[in-house]
Amino acid sequence: MRPFAAVLIAALAVAAPAAATTSYIETPSKNIVCGYFTAPGTPATLECGVASGLHPPAPKAPSGCPKEVDPAFNRLRLGATGRPYGFCSGDAGVLALAGRTNVLAYGKTWQKGPFRCTSETTGLTCKNTAGHGFFLSRQSWKSF
Repeated sequence: MRPFAAVLIAALAVAAPAAATTSYIETPSKNIVCGYFTAPGTPATLECGVASGLHPPAPKAPSGCPKEVDPAFNRLRLGATGRPYGFCSGDAGVLALAGRTNVLAYGKTWQKGPFRCTSETTGLTCKNTAGHGFFLSRQSWKSF
């Protein structure tokens, strides 16, 4: 390899920004969809939504959510260490991918970054490395 070509390749490798990472899973029922998101300089997050809605409804949306967004308050986010929280979505988000992403078969576990999700016929359980997480199903949900 010519010295110039070697220097150019090395420079491009250093100059190229780290890419964001996204990964999606859904339950076989296609009612629960989760997205894993990370980007340079930001902590990883896991976002899961229930197409049929959270039952019972999620706690009141955080202050600052527009009224027209409250009905879309059907998702939870989980960070690498903290407890899960609901959020103002305002769009279909991960739920728009239902039927178009990787299915996590019942009895199987998916792990990405600090998150681990297990799919069962009763619902989906996701946890972070600190042991916090949530259980989601068509009938109910809970955080821990």
